[in-house]
Amino acid sequence: MDNRLAGGPSASYWGIVKKTIKERFLVAIIFMGVLFLAIEYFPDLGFFCVLQILIIISLFEFYNLFKESKNPPYQLLGLLISLMISASFLFDAVTLEMVLLSSLFLAAVYPLIFLRKANTLAPFANAVALTLLGPLFVNLTINHFYFLRLEKGADYVYFLMIVVICGDSASYFIGKFWGKHQLAPKASPRKTWEGTFAGFVFAGLSALFVQQVLIPEIFLWKAVVVAVLVNVFAQIGDLLESLFKRAAGRKDSSKILAGHGGFLDRIDSFVLAAPFFYYILKYFPLN
Repeated sequence: MDNRLAGGPSASYWGIVKKTIKERFLVAIIFMGVLFLAIEYFPDLGFFCVLQILIIISLFEFYNLFKESKNPPYQLLGLLISLMISASFLFDAVTLEMVLLSSLFLAAVYPLIFLRKANTLAPFANAVALTLLGPLFVNLTINHFYFLRLEKGADYVYFLMIVVICGDSASYFIGKFWGKHQLAPKASPRKTWEGTFAGFVFAGLSALFVQQVLIPEIFLWKAVVVAVLVNVFAQIGDLLESLFKRAAGRKDSSKILAGHGGFLDRIDSFVLAAPFFYYILKYFPLN
């Protein structure tokens, strides 16, 4: 989430802020309600399917960032690769190594079949790179939610989501109203160091809440440390998506979610945080 450098807001500015907050809150309630139902009550396959809908929408939002560029990605090829990656999470017989090698093969064969004109070859390398990057950035990362719920249970999914959302929200609001020192102006001019450190603090505090309420069997100090580290990865993922949007000259990945941009804007903080959290739990348990 972006946060803005503070600087003497007017009455009209505060009116816009209040309206934006109301829109963001309403959309967030609906979005989180659907996710809660999927996480808490859906069978594993049902949860996986909901996850794929979110991933596919986000993937096409990523591709649409570069649709008008000189090097538009091959969206159908990217969708096929994305589905193959998802299959590797669902079926043991489909290994990730097999999928990645197959993806490289398809990326090589696709232009030989479909590119007939010489003038379409110039953007080939960049287009292929963007095509392959989309499923890796969105699908390979977000599908770790499926492994996390399958192997650790819903409470650990809540841990990840609460820590990231609380950290992001604190980063956004503290940075918006009190931030003065830019963090990464090239990627996101509105992000500030004040908001970043607020994100770390609130991520740690939210871990305290989750440990006390949902997962009392884990060590408190481990939960807090991991929460702060998760927030570090969340903020890096957010900045990475901001770089993609800046490169494409876009503010949001889409406008499908009022006040929030697109689905990709909502999951950007999880693209690195989700796999990081999953592998921390896998190799360094919190209890």
